[in-house]
Amino acid sequence: MMDIEEKAHILSYYLLDLPISEGARKTALRYLEGDEWEEAMVAPVWSLAEQGIHMPAEVSEVLDFEYFDDEEAKLIRQFATEDFDYQEHLDLLER
Repeated sequence: MMDIEEKAHILSYYLLDLPISEGARKTALRYLEGDEWEEAMVAPVWSLAEQGIHMPAEVSEVLDFEYFDDEEAKLIRQFATEDFDYQEHLDLLER
């Protein structure tokens, strides 16, 4: 069973492969360099939500919503609906 940090690690790198803004990508990469997985998810998740792009439902489980106000959190949850299989993405733990 994966802990929350491992899940955040995998999701953080997975989100980089989605069509996020360049600013969100740069911010995420800076956090990833410091192994700050949860913080690395914030900018990509918001970029996807702003664009109306769906993302893994697990984002709602792992993301620290304290970075968002209620309306932003509601928008993120609206688009965090896709199925995601951590086992298929274990290679991302090697990054």
